[in-house]
Amino acid sequence: MIITLCGFPGVGKSIIGNALAVHLANINIQTIYFDLDSYIEAREKKSIANILKEIGEEKFRISEYNYLKELISQRSDHQEGRKTIISLGGGTLNYFYTRELIKKDTICIFLNCTKEILAERLSTQEEITKRPLLYEYCLNELVHSGEKEKLETAIKTEELQTSIIKWIETIFKERTKIYAECSNFEIDTTIWNQEEIINSIIQKLNLEN
Repeated sequence: MIITLCGFPGVGKSIIGNALAVHLANINIQTIYFDLDSYIEAREKKSIANILKEIGEEKFRISEYNYLKELISQRSDHQEGRKTIISLGGGTLNYFYTRELIKKDTICIFLNCTKEILAERLSTQEEITKRPLLYEYCLNELVHSGEKEKLETAIKTEELQTSIIKWIETIFKERTKIYAECSNFEIDTTIWNQEEIINSIIQKLNLEN
């Protein structure tokens, strides 16, 4: 079984993916976990931000698809009963062929959250700078308003919060539709309780011992 986690940046895909893998291993279910962005960075020996700068988002999505296809093909060859969990990037499903691959070869879980909570979770320098598309959007917005230095010093300002919410709103409707289309079921992470989220996933997948 290959389980993929999709959802917006900041919804908790990497944290939940890793925690789910640990939980399954603790109940004697052989499990391996991959974060797709980390997998690509290890293979390319450069950050996602640098890859995007070098080749642009369109070519990156094609490359991302090829790496995901490779990863899924490798794991599909393993013995029955072993679980593979892959946390996707927030924009991974923007590419048509990736959506088809996910629907065909994986059980996909849509981790969802309200726009307001997403904005709160993303409102730190660490969170913004590790998400190149969000960083570029916020930088452009704050440069226009004369607040660039506030982004760079990670001050939680009303302007920064507004920029993040605006970015989320530009992608929310379209991406929600895509995530829902590709997923087998949805889990709400707005109220962050990691144990309850993991238990909900376990129940949905019928993986209890």
